Amino acid sequence: MKRIILLTVLLLFKVWPSGLMAEDSKIILQYKKALESDPGNVEIRYLLGVAQMKTADYQGALENLKIAYRAGKDDARLIFSIGFAHQNLGQLDDALLYYQKVKETSGAKSGLKEELSAGFFNLGLGYHEKKELDKAIANYGESIALSPEEGAAYCLIGVVYHQKQEYQQSLQNFETCLKIDKENGWAKDYISNIYEMNGLLYVKSKEYKRAAKEFNNILKIAPRYEKARYYQCYIGYAEGDIYNARSCLIRLKDVKDKEVREGAGIILFNIGVVLQDNRDWNGSIGALKDAIFFRRGDAQQYLYLARAYIEIKDYDNGIKGFQDALRLDSTSKDAETGIAIAYDKALREHMRKGKEHLNAREFQKAIEEFDKVLIIEPNHKEAAADKKGAEADLRIILVKSEKKRQEVLAQQLRVARDALKAAE
Repeated sequence: MKRIILLTVLLLFKVWPSGLMAEDSKIILQYKKALESDPGNVEIRYLLGVAQMKTADYQGALENLKIAYRAGKDDARLIFSIGFAHQNLGQLDDALLYYQKVKETSGAKSGLKEELSAGFFNLGLGYHEKKELDKAIANYGESIALSPEEGAAYCLIGVVYHQKQEYQQSLQNFETCLKIDKENGWAKDYISNIYEMNGLLYVKSKEYKRAAKEFNNILKIAPRYEKARYYQCYIGYAEGDIYNARSCLIRLKDVKDKEVREGAGIILFNIGVVLQDNRDWNGSIGALKDAIFFRRGDAQQYLYLARAYIEIKDYDNGIKGFQDALRLDSTSKDAETGIAIAYDKALREHMRKGKEHLNAREFQKAIEEFDKVLIIEPNHKEAAADKKGAEADLRIILVKSEKKRQEVLAQQLRVARDALKAAE
């Protein structure tokens, strides 16, 4: 893409070094003196206008070039020069008039084709800046007619149509621009934006298949566009496929976009709640933990997570969940009540398991369970007594085990000594 900014000079009028500009000034003085003696000389008038163009004296150039034109000098380059001077003076409509005259001559088909294409392009930019959008489109179109291989004009027409909210026309021009310039980043951004708007409209009207197609179109040109990946997951959720929606959202853990992370966390939280309604407690725990990964500051997530742990009798994690909820919301009565209930259930469960291990003579496991009870309630007499009994029984077992080990070792030593004696 060659033309993306306003051209201040064209091939016809190069930027001259200061030394050459000084030389032009001398030439201009010579032409002016020549005109004093021969004011009707059209050729000198024309050459003076060209010299003034080189020094950016567009007003002076315009006056002399027009005198030459009215006097009968009628060629494409002169007409183009008049238009170019008008353009640099901000007189866009006048410039357009002269560029159109050039277009009607053979000059547009020969040496002036590139300059004229750039001239129309820059007029498009000028009208675009003045918010005369239809004129901008028309002039970009003239530029394209002369240089169809240039992608910039297609992109800028796309921008204009986007501003006019004529998105289908905008999309068509951006797609053409992207075909010409496959790495044009801002064309991709505009195209993605249009696909996104279309997709969201389809989501709003619950046309999910059409919405999915729009979001897939984004990913074809911008595979890492995070919002498009999120919208795909959302469609699965909106259609009621919560398990696939969860799997899809989990794959977004690498995203940086704050809105995407917030949206993913909210959907996963809702999935966790739905799974609790379905009594899928383990599934709910997984979804809520994923939700917390995206949104750590929501106390409600921890409350629901704690309740799910209570349902599967994982009371320790239930306590932690309620404590996290209370940490985030110190006024939460649900969290306070939950902690009290979870403590009571955890205490009962650890006592039950401790006694089961005690009866099975699994003293080390019993001690571990009684320790958990004592963490919850340090003055729990029954747990302390049972732990003490389990430790005593464990010591007896350890003593007996050690005695047996020593006896085995002594027997092995006797066998070894007997073997040595026999070998002598």
